[in-house]
Amino acid sequence: MLFFAIALAATSHAQSTFGSIRGTVQDNSGAVIPDAQIILHSVDKNTDRTVKSDGTGSYLFENVLAGSYSLRAQHDGFADAGRCRHRPGSAAR
Repeated sequence: MLFFAIALAATSHAQSTFGSIRGTVQDNSGAVIPDAQIILHSVDKNTDRTVKSDGTGSYLFENVLAGSYSLRAQHDGFADAGRCRHRPGSAAR
């Protein structure tokens, strides 16, 4: 099973409504999972954005509008992992 840690941050540059979502994909043993597909789903707009985790298992979504989101991680050989309804600017793990 895939696990992923999430760090949500909102930046306050000239009243920006954008934030970022970053995290790390890991397996049950804590080993990082490179090349996992991370899907960020906007609950408000019903749209998806996708990135892949890098060689250290890290991923980053930039310029994320304020709103409700769910995250899902996928990689061959692992069960999907998901987190629901996080907002940029709040902390989640």
